[in-house]
Formats: sequence, structure tokens, C-alpha cells
Amino acid sequence: MRLAGRRILLTGASGYLGSNLAARLVAEGAAVCALLRPTSDREALRRKGVLDALRIVPIDEAGAFETAAADFGPDSIVHCAACCEGGDDPATAARLLEANISFPTRLLAAASRLGVERFVNTGTSWQNSDSELFRPFNLYAATKQAFEALAEHYALAGLDVTTLRLFDVYGPDDPRGKIVNLLKRTVGAASPLDMSPGGQFIDLVHVDDACEAFVAVLLTPTARGSRVYGVSSGAPLQLRDLVDLFERVRGVRCEIRFGGRPYREREVMMPNRSYPSVPGWAPKIDTAVGLAAI
Repeated sequence: MRLAGRRILLTGASGYLGSNLAARLVAEGAAVCALLRPTSDREALRRKGVLDALRIVPIDEAGAFETAAADFGPDSIVHCAACCEGGDDPATAARLLEANISFPTRLLAAASRLGVERFVNTGTSWQNSDSELFRPFNLYAATKQAFEALAEHYALAGLDVTTLRLFDVYGPDDPRGKIVNLLKRTVGAASPLDMSPGGQFIDLVHVDDACEAFVAVLLTPTARGSRVYGVSSGAPLQLRDLVDLFERVRGVRCEIRFGGRPYREREVMMPNRSYPSVPGWAPKIDTAVGLAAI
């Protein structure tokens, strides 16, 4: 158990990535304290058999988590919680700002006061779209970049801040409306699903590989300052090829009409490939194997 004796404060444990990561951290021997809203669905953690192994701290009130966090005494904070909505209307903007900037900045301030050694942040490849420069795909991606700018203040003050910018995470029991689940729903559909012409590249990363990237960061020696790594499969596929692969490995036919709708505004045709990889980490699960097993 590589993380035996470590004390890790985790946000977003009720989500898809977070619940898988919580199970992985517990399996690696870490003591895990999960910050959860009272309304958060804990069923994913229950199904993974780790709910009782976690210390649960509510975060329904401003500052309510800080005393409990101090009592837990974390050496690391892993921040997976996020509002991932794609709109930019006033109500959505308010939710994005609270979840992706205000709350995690309070976490950073708490980390500074508590003497936490490391803060591992979850970013998105959409912060760069198809460019090495900051080029947010949407407001969600912009808020993730804004938080990284705020985190730099704490990094300069001595906190080890590492951001993992994830590409498209997928895997078994994923309830989200991501591309793989979209393909599954088209199998045997009464009418075809209108999709873009399908020339854009999709970079699918299995959730187990993504969790291993977080573990790899937690195992590295702490260092003052900030760094950004990409968590990529290293082998993006054009959407048309991804559909072909999905059909072949699962022995199904997807009812899809390519070109039935145009590309989205600011469609990412080729994801940014310039991120350095997490030291000592590489994806292990081939996309064909991963798709066949979900």
C-alpha cells in the first residue's frame, strides 16, 4: 500500500472521478477525509464499498469544513470537485464562479493555515482547446484557468501545487452524458443520432489510468511552486474512428448520421498535445480494451 500513513483531504468524492479516486486512495492505504455537501449522492461510494472507510465532512456553510479539516490534519488536499456546466448565462456563471473559484480558493487558504504540504488540482484540457496558449473552450474552462492563477499566489508562498489537466475520462459505471455513453445509447435506437462530420479528435483516458496519475503525483517528493501536467491517452482518435472502434470491439452498430449537424462553435479539432506527462506515469489501458469492458 503505497500511500499508507498519508492523510488526504478529498473534494468531489461523490462524482465519477472522485468516487473512483476515493476507492483507489483507500486501497493504497491512505486515510481519506471527503468534503461533501449534505445533498451529494453517496451511492457511488457505497457501491465501491468505501463509504464507511471515509471520514465525511459537510461543506454546506461557508467555513464549516475548516475546523473539521484541522482536526483531520491532512498532509495533502486533492481537489476534484467542480461545476462542469457549459453555459454562460448569469445563473450558470454564478454557479461556476462559486464552485470553481471561490470554494477552492478557500481550500487553498485553509491549506496555508493548516500547513498542508501539497495541493493537487484537477484541471481540463479545454483550458487550451487546440492551442498551447490559454484558449478556453467555454466559461467552465476559463474558471479553471482563473483558479490556477489564484493558486500561484499560494505556490509562491511555499505550497506544492500540482494541476492535472485531464482529457476525456471514461470507464465503467459512468453516469455522465459523455461521448462513450452517447454511443451506447445509439445502439439499437429507432432513429439515428445527428452528429458533426466527425473529423475532430477525441482523447479518451480510462478512469483507472487517471486515478493512477493522481497517485503518482502524491508519491513524488514535495517541491515549492506550481506545475501542470496533462493526463492523456497519448493516442487520440478521430470521432469517426472512435465510433468504428466502439462498434468493432463491442460487436454492435451505432445509429449515427455524421454531418447531421455542424461542428460546435470553437470546436476542438485536435486537442493540445504539448503538456508534459506526470513523472513516472503512463496510461496502461488501451482504448479498445477499455471500450470493450464498459
